[in-house]
Amino acid sequence: MTIAGVELIGEEISNVGRFMVIGGLAVIIMSMAKAGFGGSIGLLAMPLMIYAVGGGNEKTSLAMGVFLPILIATDYMNVVVWWRKWRWGVVGRLLPGAVMGIVIAWAALSFMGFGGAVVTQQAKADRAMAEALMKLGVGVISLGFVTIRSIQAIRSRQIAFRPVMWQSTIAGGIAGVTSTMAHSAGPVTSMYLLPQNLGKNAYVATTVLYYFIGNQMKLVPYIHLKLINETSLKLGLALLPAVPVGVVLGRWLAKKVNEKVFSVVVYSLLALAGVDLCRGAIMSLSASGAQ
Repeated sequence: MTIAGVELIGEEISNVGRFMVIGGLAVIIMSMAKAGFGGSIGLLAMPLMIYAVGGGNEKTSLAMGVFLPILIATDYMNVVVWWRKWRWGVVGRLLPGAVMGIVIAWAALSFMGFGGAVVTQQAKADRAMAEALMKLGVGVISLGFVTIRSIQAIRSRQIAFRPVMWQSTIAGGIAGVTSTMAHSAGPVTSMYLLPQNLGKNAYVATTVLYYFIGNQMKLVPYIHLKLINETSLKLGLALLPAVPVGVVLGRWLAKKVNEKVFSVVVYSLLALAGVDLCRGAIMSLSASGAQ
């Protein structure tokens, strides 16, 4: 099978057209989010990529492996665009927890059977259950965060949040776990960063720097668990041209949207993502319970 001149070997996708269209859309959405237009919109990208490579729980690991090198390529572009506009101190406080979270997720994925030569039916069922619970947790947290911030906005003027080290460590740990398990740390980083009132540019640049560092740390477990392999790299290469399209579009939108509208957009996208994650997770858990 050949995609954009790239010959695939090993595990292949079932439909080339679907992969290029849906996968390209997923990359554009993720690149837009990482370039500064509503970070939580990036949550929509991972489900799209799973569908692009064929859908079904057995394709989740392939979608995860395809996405990480693309995310890193986007990170390098965005670091140049947002150079030195970030708050290094904010990122630095997140990193110790992020390292711990990545290690925890690495161990969990190993326990679920990723990286093993043979995956049993029970291991597949356990992995699907764990993924559903993770999605449900992120969805509930997302909706809870939007609800709390909405009540605060109605009742009184918001006071900037200044986290202490233990709060930063917990936030970094949760972000590390969710990012490694499903590239879905957007709600966690939004919950941690937005209440600090960094300003639009500093907020976007800080998330860019955090993911620039965090995604490269994820390379070690992804290679060890064989989530990144020859097939995933070649599929990712076929989608790489969509990265600059999303970066340019996201950067343009970030410049055009003012501070208040920007926050409303991010919170709205976070709420929509939370509803979608909860719905999908509940359906998966219900189906598993019926079997």
